[in-house]
Amino acid sequence: MYSYFFPAKQAGGPISSLKNLIQTLSKQSECSLVILTGKHELDGSKLNIKYNRFVRYSKQAVVKYCAGLPIFSTKKSCIFYINGLYSFRFFFLPIVFYSKTQKILAPRGMLHPNALSNKSIRKKIFLKFLKLLTRPNRISFHATNSEEQQHIKNVFGERFKIHLIKNISDTLSIKTKEKNNVTRLVSICRISYIKSIAEVIAALQYSNQIIEYHVYGFIEEEAYWERCISLSKLLPANISFKYNGPVDNDNIEMILDDADVYIQVSASENYGHSLVNALSVGVPIITGKNIPWQYLETNCAGLNIDIEGEAIRKAVDFFADLGKDEFAVWQKGATTYYDKYVKDSSLKEQYLQMFRSA
Repeated sequence: MYSYFFPAKQAGGPISSLKNLIQTLSKQSECSLVILTGKHELDGSKLNIKYNRFVRYSKQAVVKYCAGLPIFSTKKSCIFYINGLYSFRFFFLPIVFYSKTQKILAPRGMLHPNALSNKSIRKKIFLKFLKLLTRPNRISFHATNSEEQQHIKNVFGERFKIHLIKNISDTLSIKTKEKNNVTRLVSICRISYIKSIAEVIAALQYSNQIIEYHVYGFIEEEAYWERCISLSKLLPANISFKYNGPVDNDNIEMILDDADVYIQVSASENYGHSLVNALSVGVPIITGKNIPWQYLETNCAGLNIDIEGEAIRKAVDFFADLGKDEFAVWQKGATTYYDKYVKDSSLKEQYLQMFRSA
């Protein structure tokens, strides 16, 4: 269960996480998958789909885009895998009205301190109420990294079982190319304060390099986007900035093919599908320090930096100054890092075991 699912794209990473998980588990005959989701995009626009009926998604999976309440009959072996928090239809109702059904809750980064600080009073009230409703014998949690595991413990204590399993990444083709003469930076993410797009634009004002900065993604926070636009008008002639709108998953590989460096200096990331996608195809990344992917510089895969103008400018200039042979080392480092720290052939079995043990 999650409020958004393919063909929705504006909600970002969780949609990719679920899509990849379902594709992986659909290959297992022991799994019968039912996807319950909403019929709208994040901005409220209606998806072009059939709703309030079960539609075949894959051999082992059906999806129902619900216009009303996600109500259906359950079997004894049924397990609810609930993604995200705070949704009335796809979180609160299943918790309350299906109290005897086993549930696995995947917070998807929503318990990170940075996420909790936004609308904090409402979230504290909700989480306090949730603690009264949840029972350890019926509910467990899924954390995608050790940091999220600790965030769950910070909020819910030690009573609940936590399954620690990484997300399943997209499968993209490696097409390593030579560095462009003009350094091409790319960001593919929701436009919100936590992604620090404005901070990147502001930092580029002080770079003397010739740079193209391309941003793709849904504008989630209009006021923040207005700030980005205002800052982009201050960029010098050697820096070009272009917003390309939301992007379909099918086009991400093509966008990364043209990128030299992927930049997303997020305040925090639970996983960072776009960061992982970039590494997988040999595009080094510039990102923040509160993300799962650390020691990037040690592995010549990218840079973990502070969200601060001078640090961002220096990181961009570092890659812009590299010659083609030097840059090729970082391209190779990106794919090696992905193979060593991200790619995991045992994930399918780990997820199956999670559902078997729920």
